[in-house]
Amino acid sequence: MVQRSQSLDANRPGARDNVATLAQHEAFARIRERHIETHSDAAVTLPDAAQSAEQREGIANERDAIVRNCRVMKSALFNAGKRLERKKAAGQFTFALSGMYGFLVPLFTLQFEPFLTALVTYVVSFTAATAGAVSFVVAMIYQQQDLSRRARLFYEAGRQMNKLGKDIKIMQFSDADALRRCTHHYHEVLGSAENHDEIDYEFAVLGYRPRDNKNGRLDRWISNRRRLDIRFALQTYGLVIAVWLIPPLIGFTIWLTLAK
Repeated sequence: MVQRSQSLDANRPGARDNVATLAQHEAFARIRERHIETHSDAAVTLPDAAQSAEQREGIANERDAIVRNCRVMKSALFNAGKRLERKKAAGQFTFALSGMYGFLVPLFTLQFEPFLTALVTYVVSFTAATAGAVSFVVAMIYQQQDLSRRARLFYEAGRQMNKLGKDIKIMQFSDADALRRCTHHYHEVLGSAENHDEIDYEFAVLGYRPRDNKNGRLDRWISNRRRLDIRFALQTYGLVIAVWLIPPLIGFTIWLTLAK
């Protein structure tokens, strides 16, 4: 009887309207909940996406900076190796010069003895002996510096730096940890060789000769390059030039003093 009464109440027109209204309210409630969930997810997701894009941009900028540093340091390391090789060559020539003094000067005084005064003979012999001794000492100093081995270390570090720069340039970094490992490798390559000189870095920063003179950049490059070339010559060959010039100047001064 109770079930029959309930079914009869549900069949009434007013009861049917109440059921329909209740179903509509429930549907609207579910739509509102989905709308709130959707907008709340978007509010959380959009800042995360913006933050992720900012992080990726920062990682890309840092990667480009490391690539530029690798390119400059590669050139600086190669420049240091070339400088040491030229310094070694200058030391070898100085050593050969000491032998030349010891052989040619006695031969000169012996062959031209009838035409030379005693003062000239003594001055030439003293000058040759002084220049030969100083040249020998300078050559020994250069030899003790082990320039060949140091130049090879610079060249090897330059090749490693070149390879590291190319590898980093084509790599895609998703997080800062991977880039940090490459930065650590960059410092390891730098530590594998001794510190290069300031002039090696300045040559590397100067770069290649510009193709045109737009905004006067070619003129500035030529001026800076000449300045660096003079510094390089003095730094690399200065001691050798002093060995070549000072003893003859001393001998000439002695001759002028005693000839009066």
